[in-house]
Parts: sequence; structure tokens; C-alpha cells
Amino acid sequence: MSQRRLVTWLARPAAELAVHKHTKQDYLLGKERTNPARATAEDEKDAGFESDQLPDPPAGRPAATDAPPPPLTPAPTGMRPAASSR
Repeated sequence: MSQRRLVTWLARPAAELAVHKHTKQDYLLGKERTNPARATAEDEKDAGFESDQLPDPPAGRPAATDAPPPPLTPAPTGMRPAASSR
């Protein structure tokens, strides 16, 4: 049986950090050569995405809150219930 190798990351965001506060630096691969995601993509680059091509968040943008989003309400359909036939 072959030994399973796990992908490693440079750092992971804190579990309590809201996802919308993650940055592209939170998803950088670990640098060790034994990392199975290194140089294993079809083009011989690292597997995953190229985080350096992602835009930086806009400067001066107000901080998002950690408050949960408001509950979703069903959109009106404009249809009336069908009349029952007896």
C-alpha cells in the first residue's frame, strides 16, 4: 500500500475567521518539495490556482461585519393557487 501524502499550506486562516476575511495569502502552498501539489499539474506547474493573478481587495473599503446575513425570503411568483375542480 502506498503512503498517502497530504497537501500542505504555508499557513491556514484561523478557524474562527469569517471566510469573507480570508486573503489570497491564506491559500499559498507549503514550499517543501515533498508537497504533492508542487509541480504536479498537467503543465508541470503547481496544482491549484495562481493566487498572484487574483486582485487585491480595494483600498479603503469598509470592513465587512461578522453578523450573519439576513434571512432569505421567497420571491413573489405572481401566480395564484390553481382553483380546485370538483
